[in-house]
Amino acid sequence: MIPSIGSAARCASILLTLLFLAVVPMRAAAAGSSTPHYQFSARFDVKRGTLTAKAIITLPAAGGETAFVLGERFTLTETSTDCGARPELAPTGTPLPHLQRIAIRSGEAVRTACRVTIAYHGPIDEAGERSPSLSADRIELGIDTMWLPVRQDLGMAFSIDADISGLPTALVVMSQGQLTRSGDRLRIHRVISDSDLMLVGAVGLKRITAPDVEFYTAIPDDPLVAKLRENAFGAAAFYRKRFGAPQVGPVRMIVVPRGSGAGYARRGLVVMPTFRDPGAPTPPFDAASPARFVAHEFRHAWGSTPDVVFANYWMSESVAEYFGLRYVEATLGIAERDAMLDRKREVAAKAGPLLGDKRPSGAALYQKGPVLLFALEAKIGRPALDRILARSDPPTTTEAFLARLAEVAGLAVAAGFRARLADAAWQPD
Repeated sequence: MIPSIGSAARCASILLTLLFLAVVPMRAAAAGSSTPHYQFSARFDVKRGTLTAKAIITLPAAGGETAFVLGERFTLTETSTDCGARPELAPTGTPLPHLQRIAIRSGEAVRTACRVTIAYHGPIDEAGERSPSLSADRIELGIDTMWLPVRQDLGMAFSIDADISGLPTALVVMSQGQLTRSGDRLRIHRVISDSDLMLVGAVGLKRITAPDVEFYTAIPDDPLVAKLRENAFGAAAFYRKRFGAPQVGPVRMIVVPRGSGAGYARRGLVVMPTFRDPGAPTPPFDAASPARFVAHEFRHAWGSTPDVVFANYWMSESVAEYFGLRYVEATLGIAERDAMLDRKREVAAKAGPLLGDKRPSGAALYQKGPVLLFALEAKIGRPALDRILARSDPPTTTEAFLARLAEVAGLAVAAGFRARLADAAWQPD
């Protein structure tokens, strides 16, 4: 099995932020739309481990307060607006420790878009970080490091134009969107909106392509990496056959040289470590784990993203996990899929509800949710469930899912499934 090891604090922060981000809407930003836009410039000093940056954030016309957060290790050199709103600064520990809050408050509705400027400099990482986010050999920067000001609830999707310099010229650096690299400079033009700006890369990465996929690795012949590549190409073909072209593509998958920690993803960008230090042997792994992980993450590129409310979280993660297990079934057989489902059933009984007034637990989203969907499949048949999920306009909310389920299988089945989603004490058969 692929291990999940490394810095407990770093992994915990990544898991927290990814749980927030997994269901944040990602959509194409159109001219005149209500999507916020970032004009971002940054320069890294790798030797000193520092960053100097400026974000000019164009917010749509609105009133009230918009609060951004940024790592408290950064010194602010400018906070201003062009709409009369006054920035207010304060420390905060929400949603992660060691942050500073930059609140933009206007007393009444602003009739025009408001540009917020936040300029800052400071260390890229918090003091004591054992695995730097940027070195001469590797870069992994994302929202868990709080290096970019983002809305405090982590739920504001934005388009971005970024101009980033000071990158080691030997680093092959990936992100979402259209990328232009020249020397130590990377320009990013991202029309698709997302709530993060991720920079991921390493020295010596080679690009291997297939329909709907760009795969990057420095060690293509490593057995685990070869298996990840096989599943990246396989999962893309699996979904294209069922859904057509991806909504976000091509999917970029990057394997970074890191011996600890876990894999993670944003929509259209998937990152996995090598799980070994340079020169160390490939760790033991089973075939099913990389197959399920890759297929789960790739599903997000083919699926609509649900609204950001607690009642719809499972529509993103549980459905992606359900299709990840279907990919395991298609490639490794039903016995391997059932073995994974059995392990999920052991956890599902204590996972808590998927519907309620609180955020569902990770166990509910990734264990209980897919178990419920396979139980529903067994009840109504896979073709009937595919009429709901395997279509060009799949439901993005629980209510829409249940309405279509009622059309396909009847009101009683839909009511029963809703009850299971909300039942904290539900036990798998």
